[in-house]
Amino acid sequence: MFFKYIELFFYMIISNTDQIIYFCMFWSMFNTAGLLTILYPFLLFGYALLEETRPRKEFWTFIRIYTTAILFIKFTFNLGEFDNLGKSESFLYMNGLYKIGLKKHVSTGAIIKYILPEMLIIIFIMLN
Repeated sequence: MFFKYIELFFYMIISNTDQIIYFCMFWSMFNTAGLLTILYPFLLFGYALLEETRPRKEFWTFIRIYTTAILFIKFTFNLGEFDNLGKSESFLYMNGLYKIGLKKHVSTGAIIKYILPEMLIIIFIMLN
């Protein structure tokens, strides 16, 4: 009976992954706050939380593709080939003016912390 309760506990976590994904979407917008992640609060507060039960499969497919694109952009921007672009005066001006949401990080820990919300969104969508 004890193992059935442990199994039930994991089923409860898996069935509520949508709330964890919503939290990660909010965290991503709070973390990078730019044009790249501006769609998350609109989707979160404008559609996902207004659904009667849960959003449909198409919503999660769109979130997965969109988040994968954001991860790709953030990761490639932090590669060594883009060091000059991240430090150029024109990019810094445009990023300050339009708040794109791209940041150049040096250490691996900072990069992981930078892309962690999007990684968690992808992980929990796959679990969902």
